[in-house]
Amino acid sequence: MSTMQNLKRISKRFVVPFTLGLATGVLVPTVQARQVTIPVVADGVAGRNGSVWDTEVRILRLRSDESLQIRRVWVALPTGGFADDPSTAPRWSRPANASGLYYSPGLILLVGSDLLAGSDSKIGAVGLEVDGEAAIYFRTVETAGRPRQPQAGQPYELCCFSGTGALVNAPGDALSGVGLLPWLSPGDPLVRANVTFVNPGASTIDFEIGAYGFWCYGITSFDCDREHTTPYWELGGYEGHTYEAISLPPFGWLQLSDFYSHLSNTCPVGGCSTSSAVSPGLGVIFPVKDGELDLNGQYYAYASIIDTATNSGMFEMAVPGGLGILSSSIKREK
Repeated sequence: MSTMQNLKRISKRFVVPFTLGLATGVLVPTVQARQVTIPVVADGVAGRNGSVWDTEVRILRLRSDESLQIRRVWVALPTGGFADDPSTAPRWSRPANASGLYYSPGLILLVGSDLLAGSDSKIGAVGLEVDGEAAIYFRTVETAGRPRQPQAGQPYELCCFSGTGALVNAPGDALSGVGLLPWLSPGDPLVRANVTFVNPGASTIDFEIGAYGFWCYGITSFDCDREHTTPYWELGGYEGHTYEAISLPPFGWLQLSDFYSHLSNTCPVGGCSTSSAVSPGLGVIFPVKDGELDLNGQYYAYASIIDTATNSGMFEMAVPGGLGILSSSIKREK
């Protein structure tokens, strides 16, 4: 997200009117409702290498003197999802502190099955409307099949999943135009990259996706010996013919498991990284319409890069791409 986009987002959130903070006696801005997106797996989805996955979400109310209201707005699913009816959509809330004279944060704890309620699906993504100031984090956990644990080991409300999973601040604004996944790593079976696309809108959106590998460049192999010098890295390897076209229906969700296996590894210049070679990689996303780059299509894209030996992974959201550079320098040959 650019600095200008950040400034616009901040200016939209912090607007008049102002309210009086009871705990401090100072004027504080009222926060308007905003939307965030949560990728979801539910009820122990089986993955490769014996892995089992679940999503958990924590929503922390930051203002004691204000209530926090959460409403699901849309659900994206593999076969196409839906926009929620505001009158029947799932909701969660935390009331304001009755006195407002001391700080008392409230927590909403959700799991994947809560978020996908009514969808008959175990995978997808949801859009949430957040009315109130809150910090929203999620993680997709490799649980090894272990159930949620009760609070402090007591027979109280079920609490949390045990297992590894990267903690992620829930993303807000969707992307438009070229998107990049800056940290991909071809190298199956040592590491695998799964890339997911989400359509948060009511119209079909089409993409062309591709990837590049980075290679160490030097006059001799000695130049790339890190004991002697610091190498520099340039785009190389995957050259043209690497694009795959995909289409997402309204509120669609699509995961390309083992991302690099979906790309043609044609190497007109030689030295190509294949899906079994380890190298730093870059994913490129072109939303298209009528054969041209679509600057208006709204979407989310993210990657899970998973170490095969341990099933531990990291999560990466796509970021806005370098339109002026990439659209002119990357060959989009058919």
